[in-house]
Amino acid sequence: MSSGPARPGAPAVPKVLAGLAQQPRVQEFLAAAIDEGRLSHAYLFLGAPGSGMLEAAYAVAQARVCPNGGDGTCDECIRVAHRTHPDVHYLSPQSVTGYLVGQIRELIADVALAPIRAAGKVYILDNAGLLRGAAANALLKTLEEPPEGVMFILIARSAASVLPTIVSRCQQIPFQIVSPGAAEHAVELMSGIGGAEARIALAVTHTPEAAAQFLASAGRREARRLVVRTLGELARDDSWDVLTSAR
Repeated sequence: MSSGPARPGAPAVPKVLAGLAQQPRVQEFLAAAIDEGRLSHAYLFLGAPGSGMLEAAYAVAQARVCPNGGDGTCDECIRVAHRTHPDVHYLSPQSVTGYLVGQIRELIADVALAPIRAAGKVYILDNAGLLRGAAANALLKTLEEPPEGVMFILIARSAASVLPTIVSRCQQIPFQIVSPGAAEHAVELMSGIGGAEARIALAVTHTPEAAAQFLASAGRREARRLVVRTLGELARDDSWDVLTSAR
């Protein structure tokens, strides 16, 4: 179930949090909360794109719905990892200006329903800085006092980008920027693939965890090789070959 302690005296790290090795403070904090059974009902993950916040949100969701505290191998964990668990919901703004009131009202209506498979439910709200106006006001009461077993995880670049009324109802967890070198090293540790391939995978997927998954797919790696080879040949191709490559 666990991937071992992060350091002497620290709680064992559940397997689902193993991918947060590039965010050791976040990993240790969440591992302690899981170990002590004190996960919050509302988190606000704060950091730059590429810092692994969405992956961390799904890892916490796994720990929340897993009957074994996040072993990463049970059916509940696998469904969350595949984004098919009926009790783990992902939301993003449906408008370029932000979340819609109707979107939040649908969320609130769903919160009131009993879980389908697990003992609880998790709602991940991406780009929480775009949760404003009537949509934000509609969520406040539920965010402050959700039904038993319901958890919210909001993701934003900074606390300043989120309404103070929402920030005050969440436990804030800051994520550090992962350096390119550290990210590449993490990809190599997880996938066994480094160098240019790891860098390209990171450029495509933005996080070490997603890059490792990308590289694990033979089809995706082959597609990348074909694209790189085609681009390298364009300088020598005539107009017809360029059009053919584009197709």
